[in-house]
Amino acid sequence: MLRVVLALMLAGSCAGCVTDSIAAVDSPDIKSVIVANKASLLKEPASIVDAAISQPKGNSLGWQACLTGHAKTSSGAIVARAWSIQIYRNGATPTARDPAGRDDCAGPFEPFPEVVAGYTPPVTPTHMPSDKHQGR
Repeated sequence: MLRVVLALMLAGSCAGCVTDSIAAVDSPDIKSVIVANKASLLKEPASIVDAAISQPKGNSLGWQACLTGHAKTSSGAIVARAWSIQIYRNGATPTARDPAGRDDCAGPFEPFPEVVAGYTPPVTPTHMPSDKHQGR
């Protein structure tokens, strides 16, 4: 009986750490998910001029991350924006909401240029043979 009680106490005290460890192991490449769903997540993705993202945090639905940055308004003004992005464990379409009044947007943040309007991936230079090996 004592073993059962101890096992239940241990399981209860570690319930949160199990969720966090599962989320850390199973978390998707959240950047790729956001880029793939950019048009549905962000109201006007072509207006984004810079962006950064927090590390994903596991929750009961899947994972949540905060996307921050600046966007150009229709009048041309640059305004700060923040989106709380929810990625669902069941594969449902990700959602975005305003994180105002919540602790969703705690950093640290890392640059996320892939969602900036007009982003092109860096080109990896090809290796050119040196002139030393061409008999000169």
